[in-house]
Amino acid sequence: MSTPSNADERHYPKYTITIIAELTGFHPQQIRRFEKSGLIAPARSLKGTRRYSDEDLVLLREIIALCDAGVNQAGIDIILQLRHDMFVLHEQLAMAEDRARASEMQLQMLLQKLQL
Repeated sequence: MSTPSNADERHYPKYTITIIAELTGFHPQQIRRFEKSGLIAPARSLKGTRRYSDEDLVLLREIIALCDAGVNQAGIDIILQLRHDMFVLHEQLAMAEDRARASEMQLQMLLQKLQL
């Protein structure tokens, strides 16, 4: 694995399952169950060892909070998918707003040219 750039740091797989278990308080077997159910997808080293990123750690902490709140695995899956969908929609909205502002500026420039 190569060294990540600053922009990719949070996606860089650097933690083993043992370290992630210590950081989250979950037993490694529970983390493997989350992987098997599709809630988390760690990277793999060339030798097949699971490697987790800072982003994976954040996701596992979200899963912990949902488990602590009494949400079952199916509910966690739905909540995480909805959060992802909401994030995508927010990105799309921001891009649409940027395009609308750019179009408005172009329209204003054209109107100014017509008034000359």
